Amino acid sequence: MAASNNCDEVGISLLKTTLYKIYKELNETDFKELRYLCKIPKKAEENMTTSLDLFNYLEEEGKISENNVGYLDGLLKRMGKSVLRDILCEAKKPGLGKTPPPGFPQRTPTLRSSGSSGDGNQPTDLKGPQYFTSPSPPPINQSKTERQMHRAKSASEVAALSSGQSPTGLYNIDGGQTLPKFNQSTPRRLDQQANQSIRPNIFADVSTPPTRGSVPTTPSSGQRPTRSISLLDMPIIEGKLGNMSLKDPSPSSVNDDLQTDSAQRVLEDGASSSRSSSQCSVWELPVYSPQETQEKKTEMKAADQSIEELMLSINNLTEQKEVRDARAASGSERPTLRAYQTELAERPLRKFENHIICAPTGSGKTLTAAFICYQYMRRFQRAVDEKHFKALFIVHMRHLTWQQRNNFLLYFPNKQAVRVIGEQQTFKDALKFDEEMPAVLMLTAQIFVNALKSKSIKINDLDMLIFDECHHTDQKHPFNEIMKTYLKEKYKQPRHQVGVSDRALPFIIGLSASLGVGHELTALGHLQTLCGNMDSKGVVRVLENVEELKRHVNSPDEDTIKQALPRDAHDREFGNLLEVIMLEIEGQLPEIVEHPLPSHGTQLYETEVKRRLIEAESQRSANRTDIIVYMYLYEYNRAMILYDDLRVKDGLRHLEEFHVSRYVQDHPDQVPVEEHCRRLFNSQLPRMKELEKDEGQHSNHKLGELAHVLHQIFSDKPESKGIILATMKVAATALVEFLRSSDLLKSLPCRIEPLRLVGQGSLEDDCLTEAQQKEVLNSFRRDDGCNILVATDIAQEGLDMPACSFVIRYNFVSNEIGTVQSKGRARASGSQCFLIVERNSQNEKREYENRSKVVRMEKAMEELEAMVEEDRLLKIQEKQDARIKAIIKAEEQEKLQGRMHDLEKIYIHCKECSAYICKASELRRKGTAGHVTCISPDFGSKITEIRSSIPQRYRDTETTGFIKCATYTCKKNLGTMQKFLLLDPPLGYALKADNFKIVFSREGTAKVPKQWKKAGFVMLQDEDEF
Repeated sequence: MAASNNCDEVGISLLKTTLYKIYKELNETDFKELRYLCKIPKKAEENMTTSLDLFNYLEEEGKISENNVGYLDGLLKRMGKSVLRDILCEAKKPGLGKTPPPGFPQRTPTLRSSGSSGDGNQPTDLKGPQYFTSPSPPPINQSKTERQMHRAKSASEVAALSSGQSPTGLYNIDGGQTLPKFNQSTPRRLDQQANQSIRPNIFADVSTPPTRGSVPTTPSSGQRPTRSISLLDMPIIEGKLGNMSLKDPSPSSVNDDLQTDSAQRVLEDGASSSRSSSQCSVWELPVYSPQETQEKKTEMKAADQSIEELMLSINNLTEQKEVRDARAASGSERPTLRAYQTELAERPLRKFENHIICAPTGSGKTLTAAFICYQYMRRFQRAVDEKHFKALFIVHMRHLTWQQRNNFLLYFPNKQAVRVIGEQQTFKDALKFDEEMPAVLMLTAQIFVNALKSKSIKINDLDMLIFDECHHTDQKHPFNEIMKTYLKEKYKQPRHQVGVSDRALPFIIGLSASLGVGHELTALGHLQTLCGNMDSKGVVRVLENVEELKRHVNSPDEDTIKQALPRDAHDREFGNLLEVIMLEIEGQLPEIVEHPLPSHGTQLYETEVKRRLIEAESQRSANRTDIIVYMYLYEYNRAMILYDDLRVKDGLRHLEEFHVSRYVQDHPDQVPVEEHCRRLFNSQLPRMKELEKDEGQHSNHKLGELAHVLHQIFSDKPESKGIILATMKVAATALVEFLRSSDLLKSLPCRIEPLRLVGQGSLEDDCLTEAQQKEVLNSFRRDDGCNILVATDIAQEGLDMPACSFVIRYNFVSNEIGTVQSKGRARASGSQCFLIVERNSQNEKREYENRSKVVRMEKAMEELEAMVEEDRLLKIQEKQDARIKAIIKAEEQEKLQGRMHDLEKIYIHCKECSAYICKASELRRKGTAGHVTCISPDFGSKITEIRSSIPQRYRDTETTGFIKCATYTCKKNLGTMQKFLLLDPPLGYALKADNFKIVFSREGTAKVPKQWKKAGFVMLQDEDEF
């Protein structure tokens, strides 16, 4: 009853509060059912859009009143709404009564007994056979004359009141003195009053209450004419009260007087000039003279400003998500957008044309998108009867889907309206085109791409697409694959304008905190290309309400580059041993002597070795010696990078795991160079073990710097929570181990609890499942959970972590977008950001370059905004036309390749040992994910199957194990074993393209594709016949 008490304090009847609570629990389907049960006349039904309109109509017709809710209870019973009946029952418990108006002490009303005379109210159990004994409810089939007689009874009560009597529904206070109820005259919508509008800031006060027992019908010199509060005014009152809502009485302690006047101040503007001074009721709202109004405005401005500042501190951004989640859980009102969020939504909503919304992390972009989606859905439902509204919210990482759903539920209170696609659910089963729910589906881009490729859905089956982190819509990213399908469909239309989708295609909204500068000649050209790819009319940013945006979005107080010294010369023995082994391995190939490789332990060395490895694998008659040498050099260089960033232990563990994976017993076909590499490692292994044992905790100065930074953070604020970003999954694992074993961190008085957050992947990788990711994130959000999240780039974008007070990039430098996005994870007030790099390293130089690119990006945004709209759209159209031409050209080349090549003359080999596997004609795409399997009857003899003890289920497939090359000295991993749950026969494989060499016998060439679509021939579908 806290909610109702609060409403009484602002002068709203308990009935109106209860009806409003029930209204917010009813969805569109419930409203239609309720309207049908009430048998509303068609003429009255035309003006009903919500259940609030219906309740207002029933109140006007006398079917619902303060003294009778039996009719409504019967309707709810027929609908099976037991929870709502409990709300109705709670509102009429005996002894609660109504709260007196402001200025009077609260009293419990005296209830008349069943034997008392007059029209007393005798409350009974709502769920029993009878409800309130008097007055009786008007029957459903009551005639018009009977209804008029029923209303006349209320008029007689007013007459009795004016004569000093004590009729039904009056307060019995102080020995029989009575106070009237609110005026029950016909309510009106504020927006229907002539020449009236609701202004965003209302400044007024409540009039002095009248003398008890008196009922003035005309205002005296000390009284002002007022207007009654209608049931239809409730959403306006609740929206204006903000956090002092009908649901939450707690802010009353902030300013009781202001809260008491809140509801009446909200409505004062809508009534002041429309009511004559001769028509007023005792508890109606005041109308001020111009001079009094100006004085009150000045007075209330100062008071409202104080409240705003206080509520900003209460609803600080660090707690904003928790507040919104609580509202969603309680079924509270849809949030009112802030001014800057309204500014972001204004242009997309003007004509529902495609736009990109660019705003800082933590500014509420997702909430703004939810508002736009909700408004578009309402418009769609009014205009289209033949289909259900369907929208997709598309993310690039799975762990973001549930987070974004919580924001959307604030505008879609029915939980069934917004769903996340299940990990084992097909696209069509999740979206349910033949049902109203869900209206919005959260999913990753690749799921949608697979659905489009499998032709289980068409792009124009959808009504709206929202892309989270839309700056990825470039090159071969799944976002761009989706938009490629969209643009191809759009250019089939006779007329196509940039950003205009009409009803033939879905409405597009893109969200991003940073759009980057791309790889084009100018940053402006990159933004225009991005708009073309997204079919966007432009980029929307906050330009007018910048100060409000700054108040609500926390930026880190510090963004510091911590320069660590390289390892000491006497502490580099492990690195020196790796150098010796690598030089010995390089000596096995004369090519390396003639064309030297870059410096060991660098990214440049890794890139060049990888290039030469792919080149060696792509030779038609590959030399296994070359392949093995470059494979070993690649892994040794990776071990040296780990040693430079972390510990001897981490570099050595990587090498040991690699050698175990390569180990085979002596065999006549074994390549000599591999045995030589193994002997080199084994000869140095004992000394490496000693170095691992003797290494100090902070021998690596970057680790020492990390420990000292964390020690300082938790010493100053023991309750801190933060994220450490690492370059690789193995580095994330190593850092968690280091943090748990650090003596310096153990000396802190508070606990240090790190957990690892990495991406999802194949079974053999050190990955997490979706359930494990959720568990880690939930632990980080809890007060008693982990307080340090050690993550790869999976945590660089999108994560909503209001409690995160620091971000440390541990030798982690990506691009200019990453520089901006990583800082956005630090959302708490007074947060800090650090980059720990080696002094004068390549990563330090790249970071300074990224920061200069951020400045270029800002200038490019200003240039794009300064362009005349016609010129801007023309440039975007040019970029879009070029994209379409490139798409058409690529598809024509693909078709040409399909006609040119005889699949019987294309052979598939293991890329490492060159063993023959099958023909291209024996490969098939299978399942909605487009896995490539082999139907050759001899395929089983070419591979070795390794079954997994725990199969991994995902949507319509189940990974049951791995397959490796059957060549004894090779054992190259070729892919996974799959069970296709929706197909017959269900068994098959998922072959990894980059593990195979494709030989074109007619041309005498070979290649190792990164993806099957780059194989150089058109793959047959599973249902095709060769």
